[in-house]
Amino acid sequence: MNWQEIIALLKKRDEKGIAMLIEHYGPLIRYVIAPVLTNVHDREDCFSEITMRIWEKIDQFDASRGSWKAWLTALTRNAALNYLRKNSAFENSGQIPESAPSAEPTPEESAILNERKEALYIALSGLSLKDRAMFYRKSLYAVNRPDSS
Repeated sequence: MNWQEIIALLKKRDEKGIAMLIEHYGPLIRYVIAPVLTNVHDREDCFSEITMRIWEKIDQFDASRGSWKAWLTALTRNAALNYLRKNSAFENSGQIPESAPSAEPTPEESAILNERKEALYIALSGLSLKDRAMFYRKSLYAVNRPDSS
């Protein structure tokens, strides 16, 4: 399938056009995004935004003003830079979004931690009193040791 057919499908709002775009031009889009966004998750989010932007702005493509690849590359680069600016502004704002995950452990993490504590307790209860005392002294020393700096 050539680029004119992909554009025709996109202009008809045929979802096959997006599939063909990703198949034929996905590597080019990823290649343009890669140097701008170093985080893999950011790249994938941006890739999704770019495909939606192409879907929305396909009517703005004019072959008489430039090639398909040039238009696609410019749109991709600009979208990646905008994504980077948007995330950089957010990271530098010092504000934590409401959607940010809690610093508290999840229920699953709490359950795993409790299981580990129980397993440690069982292992320690199998030691002799002398060995248990030595273990506790060493662990208390490590926790209460004065800073060596």
